[in-house]
Amino acid sequence: MQRGRSSAEGGGVSAKGEESGQQRRSQCKWKSQVSQGSIGGVSAEGEESVQRENPVQKKGTSCPSLLSQSPAPSSSLLAQPPAPASFPRPASCKQWLCLSLQQKSGSRPGGHDTSAASSQSPVTAAVRPPGCLLTQLSLLPPCPTSSPPAQRPLPLPSLLSPCPASSPPAQPPLPLPSLLSPCPASSPPAQPPLPLPSLLSSCPASSPPLTPLPLPGLLSPCPASQKTLQGHGLSHTLNPPPTLHEPELWSDGCNDFICKCLIKDFELRPNVIDLLQHPFIKQITGKEKLLPKQLIELIDLNQQTGTIEKTRPHGNTDRDGTDRHERIHTKKGNHMKNQGDSDEVEDLAALEVLDENTVTDHLQNRFERDLIYTYVGDILIAVNPFHPMDIYTAENSKMYIGVKRKENPPHIFAVADMAYQSMVTINADQCVVISGESGAGKTEGAHLLVQQLTFLGKANNQTLQEKILLVNNLVEAFGNACTVINDNSSRFGKYLEMKFTAGGTVVGAQISEYLLEKSRVIHQATGERNFHIFYYVYAGLADRKKLAHYKLSDNKTPKYLFNEHVKLGPDIVSNASYKEQFDAVEQCFKVIGFTLEELGSVYSILAAILNSGDIEFSAVVTEHQTDKSDITNVAALENVASLLCIRCDELQEALTTHCVVARGETIVRTNTVEKATVVRDAMSKALYGRLFSWIVNRINSLLRPDSGQRGENEQNLNIGILDIFGFENFKKNSFEQLCINIANEQIQFYFNQHIFAWEQDEYLNEEVDARMIEYEDNRPLLELFLQKPVGMLSLLDEESRFPQATDQTLVEKFECNLKAKSFWRPMRVDHGFGITHYAGKVTYNAAGFLAKNRDTLPADIILLLRSSENELICKLVTHPLTKTGNLAHTKGKGMNTLRSPRGTTRTVNLTKMGVLTFYRSCSFLESDGDTPYHPRETTNMRTQTVASYFRYSLMDLLSKMVAGQPHFVRCIKPNNDRQANNFDREKVLLQLRYTGVLETAKIRRQGYSHRILFANFIKRSVRQSCGEYV
Repeated sequence: MQRGRSSAEGGGVSAKGEESGQQRRSQCKWKSQVSQGSIGGVSAEGEESVQRENPVQKKGTSCPSLLSQSPAPSSSLLAQPPAPASFPRPASCKQWLCLSLQQKSGSRPGGHDTSAASSQSPVTAAVRPPGCLLTQLSLLPPCPTSSPPAQRPLPLPSLLSPCPASSPPAQPPLPLPSLLSPCPASSPPAQPPLPLPSLLSSCPASSPPLTPLPLPGLLSPCPASQKTLQGHGLSHTLNPPPTLHEPELWSDGCNDFICKCLIKDFELRPNVIDLLQHPFIKQITGKEKLLPKQLIELIDLNQQTGTIEKTRPHGNTDRDGTDRHERIHTKKGNHMKNQGDSDEVEDLAALEVLDENTVTDHLQNRFERDLIYTYVGDILIAVNPFHPMDIYTAENSKMYIGVKRKENPPHIFAVADMAYQSMVTINADQCVVISGESGAGKTEGAHLLVQQLTFLGKANNQTLQEKILLVNNLVEAFGNACTVINDNSSRFGKYLEMKFTAGGTVVGAQISEYLLEKSRVIHQATGERNFHIFYYVYAGLADRKKLAHYKLSDNKTPKYLFNEHVKLGPDIVSNASYKEQFDAVEQCFKVIGFTLEELGSVYSILAAILNSGDIEFSAVVTEHQTDKSDITNVAALENVASLLCIRCDELQEALTTHCVVARGETIVRTNTVEKATVVRDAMSKALYGRLFSWIVNRINSLLRPDSGQRGENEQNLNIGILDIFGFENFKKNSFEQLCINIANEQIQFYFNQHIFAWEQDEYLNEEVDARMIEYEDNRPLLELFLQKPVGMLSLLDEESRFPQATDQTLVEKFECNLKAKSFWRPMRVDHGFGITHYAGKVTYNAAGFLAKNRDTLPADIILLLRSSENELICKLVTHPLTKTGNLAHTKGKGMNTLRSPRGTTRTVNLTKMGVLTFYRSCSFLESDGDTPYHPRETTNMRTQTVASYFRYSLMDLLSKMVAGQPHFVRCIKPNNDRQANNFDREKVLLQLRYTGVLETAKIRRQGYSHRILFANFIKRSVRQSCGEYV
């Protein structure tokens, strides 16, 4: 404002024509000091002389010596000098400007540290007017060829280059921070710079008056001068905007466009409309579709010929002689690295070269540095390190709360945060799908996700947090086992739903379990073991001296636990790890809410199962009958009857005989040894399977959200975590491996649909001209398994209905009806057949397929167990089974686990997904769920087989997954020996191929992985706006 008043008041020579002799003498004195070099604040004497001899001029006065030699016009256009309180003396100005340019000292006037400046000069921030030009303008140095002694420049920097017509020689500009260069065409010397605050110099040849520039405008330099950053001020000279890494490699138009985009001063930065009018952008007019195609063709050509190499610094070129360019990196942050180094790339989609070898090399380099996580767009790849890592601490958990993904290294905590933030932001369910081979680290990944989500949810009840964290440990003790390739292999499918309020507070959890491998209870393959809980309970009870109470031997290994490589004493009873796990499991039971009575019943059932395996049968030969069996070790029978709280003679009768109803009459028939053994094993499997379901149901009831924690109309939001058994290929693969691999085929199909099919359908719907990515579609293989009526499972059920059918007839039926390339018969293998899965070829042995599929539990055993005095045992056989083969929650309810409040939405999503015909033929809204089945009906082979349970389990699992927005974690197994720091390239490459990681990287590179509906976007924007202004 003071500068404006000064310009307005002054007009050069006063209208009154005052020019006293005192002023002229002052001017001569000024010129004399200039010629002697005493102006500029160098000496105190010079400063005092200026203060004494050059008092403030009155209004209307001017300095004739600073005007041109031409006669002054009647009304001068020069601005009047300011009042002393507004502007400093020239000497002090010079000092202040010099100090302001001392960047290295860090004590610039006007900043925080101004003690040095204020002690040497009276100029301070208080006396400088707003927008003072001293912070922006530059000085012109004295001309080296001038005849008088070298003059020090006036404190105010000159804004004008000298006029070409001026007679004195031009003075060269100061190097930095001068903004204007002098005109190179000037031959005469330049006039002394204008006094403060005049902004104009007059040309000697000019007769008309000069028009002053409007403040704060600046005069442009001479046209012949070199390029300068016009209008950016001193701040842009000292702190220029970012540029391309090597500007010389890019066209002038590109450099100019980038320069304008990155101007830091928002007042000077062009808007979007101006940028769109830039010549560099306007070149694409009419070529919008042609240019992307040409780029795609160029990239493909370079990838095929192998000419793409990592950009080297200093303008190195590729083999073909063409220059390569790097990306522009403007993001700042503690974690941002130079992405030009491919070793530091954390997203495979960002790799310049995208092929199998490059991806494998990149994962290996990161693995060797203990960087086990890598992104592929929004998908996380996790390589199992096979050793503990210290990246899951509380400090790491805090790093991944509400931050952008690229601000931290890839981590499974980032996936949890992404799912949590998406749930809260768009108010929709989420689903995290963890997939990979057995032993790839899926179960541990699920643990970490639950840990982080519980941390993010911040439950008000600390006990609830503790319960949720213990859920996985308890369920896995009953559902996991040691196999030849994994010491903690999941032998069931688990879908854990964590429930949150709309505000993001965790309020409960629910577990859905599928396809428990019950056959493991009675038999384990060579080198494998039974479920963990049997070993934990045996060692824990032995440590507490309670083996005798539960009828367990301390010197003989139960048959169901027998293994030639496992000894009862040193390997089970004395195993310290098993004892610790037993204490941990018991603590889980207590914390979650199980009573001591329930806990004792669980131990009794487990002990009864182990004792039942020791019941032995022998054939009884009579004169008329040779198919009768009898129990040889009555002690084992009595132990089982005692633990199950039933009568011993009734148990013996139920095991050795069975009832048949024919024409209204009940006929009792005896069982052969083989038949009695099957009944015994069926009882053991049924007891364990129903006990496992009861434990899951009990956990769900204890962790059910309290209705008081949410409003009447408020619905919980869910984040589901799928942890299912991984793909398996053993030396001998049976019915269990077939079911496991079919389930993995379904997960892979869902992944393909979400990542590829739906993505590319979106391109077509939006008319996006994108290149289609080819991927391995396993839909035909799923139809081979699940289609009706000639799918493999349908044929298995059909053959199971024939009493005279054998496993050999089953294989022959497969061969006659399954006409597909993915099905084949190996040579010289009686019960063998092969399937080409998405993960490779697997040979199956069909021996035992029919018996395992029937899985019959005789009604005599059910009625006997119903008479038990143990309340829990009665529940296990009284409550019906659901369509997925699990125990219903309560008697007469829960038959239809597929029905839910969101059933309609799930049905629509399944239709959109285009899954198989049998899914669409089964409604999720069937009304027969309220009618309880009699337990006898569970033995009806027409409706209840393992294959039918399996089909409905896949349907229910898929309905839960489709209901939420998916997030994928791909677990990679680096070697088969479970060794740390061992990266088997062939093993990893095989997994990368069949999981489609390379194709995923390609489609993520060209597309956008996250989209929200426009309505949701508007709703979210309105909600955020209300939150900001309320």
